[in-house]
Amino acid sequence: MVLINRNQQPPAHKQRSCTSINVPTERRSSYGSSSVRSSSFSCAMGDDDSCSVSSISSHPSISSSFNVSFADTKSRRSSTILSNGPLLPSTLSSMGNPTKTSKPLPRWMLPLIYTFTVFSWIRAIQFRSGSFDVLVSLNSEFESLSSQRSQTWKLLMDAKKNHNNVMKQQKKLKKTQRLFDHEIRMIEELYEADTSDSSDLPEIPPETMAKFKNRKSAGVAASWIEHRQEALLHKIYSLQSHIQEESRQNVIQKYGPGPHRVHFHVLSREARKPGDFIVELASIDKMPHSVETFLDMVASKMWDNSVFYHHVTQHHVVAAAPVSYGTFQSKQHQFQALGFNGTSYPEYHKDYPHEKFTIGFAGTGPNFYINTMDNSDHHGPGGQGHHDLATDADPCFGKIVSGFDIVSTDMVMGRHKGKSPTRWEDFDLTRIASIQLMTNTDQRLY
Repeated sequence: MVLINRNQQPPAHKQRSCTSINVPTERRSSYGSSSVRSSSFSCAMGDDDSCSVSSISSHPSISSSFNVSFADTKSRRSSTILSNGPLLPSTLSSMGNPTKTSKPLPRWMLPLIYTFTVFSWIRAIQFRSGSFDVLVSLNSEFESLSSQRSQTWKLLMDAKKNHNNVMKQQKKLKKTQRLFDHEIRMIEELYEADTSDSSDLPEIPPETMAKFKNRKSAGVAASWIEHRQEALLHKIYSLQSHIQEESRQNVIQKYGPGPHRVHFHVLSREARKPGDFIVELASIDKMPHSVETFLDMVASKMWDNSVFYHHVTQHHVVAAAPVSYGTFQSKQHQFQALGFNGTSYPEYHKDYPHEKFTIGFAGTGPNFYINTMDNSDHHGPGGQGHHDLATDADPCFGKIVSGFDIVSTDMVMGRHKGKSPTRWEDFDLTRIASIQLMTNTDQRLY
């Protein structure tokens, strides 16, 4: 290892790395304090690329310089600490920078510092007590707010409950108001009905009115209900009168004013014995709608090749069924396709009761039957529960005037004595070969 000067450069083939070492040297300042100056030594690496500090420090001048500088610095620091007394911020700041020294504090500042310290502790204690008071007041405010919140919530629940009660009472009052308004309208309507002229309205049968007048209810509502029912009956009978008048005009236009007779050609005793009977239809002034309905079906030959059936359990009638004789397939769809669904309402007149050898519709039709006995009570007004009004009954629109033996003997044999019939073979069957409307010439022959 070779020591070289600071300005001397190593050979070019050995310039690999270089380490600088600062060697402190002593230098006096203007304040009598010493400072450290660094001297740089360069180490030129040889082939082994190593440098030893001991080789540098072995130089007498450099070693002495290190010893003097370190010893002097350490002694100055110790004397400064001992002379300055307690460690104060100013002392610590001077210790952090060894190159600068600070003057000792004057004695008159120590009381000030102590006073400031005591005053700071007092202020801290006061601040702590004040903060505690603030926390206590905040806690009390929070508790009061919590209690107010709970009271407000209770008041809100009570207000909702009161609101619901008020709404229920309001609904009841509105309902009562509607009832009062309705009663006022009923009274006004009853007053108008009493003062109005009802001479142009159709007459309601007394038995129908008696059904509503015999009630024990009283008051405005009962009177209004009776009035409404009466008005509804007026409308019903007015509509029936309109239908009857229209049917009467149609019968006169299509079939003449009448009387109208219909000829039945039948094959009784299981279609082995031919026979005929004649039915005279009711007056078109009393039963026009039923007569029109039956004549339209006769003119369309809807009942040709159909069936009369009878059974001992149903001995009071001989009924006609819309089925084809032999195959017994229903002809109901043909009736419906042509609009033959029966009468619009159960037309009935007291001059045509269901006596023996009369003909009538089952309900409103189109099925009809022949009464083999007096069925005035059973098929008359009030005899069946499927009618709506007290005056409603099965329409009786004709009576047999010729061929009574065919009906009472040949068509009613009573051969089948079984209980309830379940198939067509259980009935006494009669084939309806044809039904024709008789002309005036035909009627004179009979």
